[in-house]
Formats: sequence, structure tokens, C-alpha cells
Amino acid sequence: MQQIITGYLNFANKQIIHRDLKPANILVTDGRLLKIADFGFAIKTADALKSNKYNVGSPLYMAPESLKKNEYTLKTDIWALGVIFFEMLTGETPWKAKNEK
Repeated sequence: MQQIITGYLNFANKQIIHRDLKPANILVTDGRLLKIADFGFAIKTADALKSNKYNVGSPLYMAPESLKKNEYTLKTDIWALGVIFFEMLTGETPWKAKNEK
């Protein structure tokens, strides 16, 4: 988890919101180095208010404010990190659902 947090801090310090942090977007190298990938939905924090017309990301890892109001901040990435950490510890996501509602 420490490697993932270090990776998060690298782009968060540059004011970038990933918006799709999930286990599938964390790559493991041969040397067991973890790398965060897939920045296709990433935006600068300054642009976050302009991009609130639709949800992006994976619902199981999205913060409530992202699901309900399409709001994204650096804190929404932290929420996703918490869900990832939970899944690393337990082997399953905190919620099971068939749809976003």
C-alpha cells in the first residue's frame, strides 16, 4: 500500500486527480514495484469544476460525492485508495451491488 500512496502523492502534488483508481489500474513489475496506470480520466484540479457533466471511473471505487454529484477532488482519489486498501486486506470490496444506486 505504501508504494501506491507514494505514487498517488507524485501526481497529487502536481494537482492531478486520477478519477479511476482501482486494482486493475495498478501494475506490478517483475521487481514487485507497483505503478499506477491509466490516466485516461485524469484531470487537473483547476479543471475539476468544469468536468462535472458525467461520472467517470469505476463505481465500486468512487466516492459518494462523485456518484451523486459528479464532483471530483484529490479527496475522491483518497476514497478510492481506502477501498483498494480494504480490498487488499480482505480480498473483497466493501460493497456488493448490481448497479450504481
